[in-house]
Amino acid sequence: MKDKLSLYLIVVALTVNGFTLDLTEVCSDLKKTPIHLQQYARQLGCMVEKAKADAAVYGGASSLASKKQIHRAVLSVPLHFPLPKRSGPARR
Repeated sequence: MKDKLSLYLIVVALTVNGFTLDLTEVCSDLKKTPIHLQQYARQLGCMVEKAKADAAVYGGASSLASKKQIHRAVLSVPLHFPLPKRSGPARR
């Protein structure tokens, strides 16, 4: 249930910010690791890219001043969803 709520919050944040989202800012708010948020963003169809802190959407934020790279999720059309992982043969 917490994962579903996190996904809804990411969707709302993407909509409000013009379909781009700084994942380093959101991970501190949701108390999740950046890796988890990257996986969530990819499941929603976003492309996750690394960017410099001064090129970020929140470029003037003081919390980003010490960080060199941030992760930005961009939702673009057409959507690209990750392929499902293939499982091995059935165990007996």
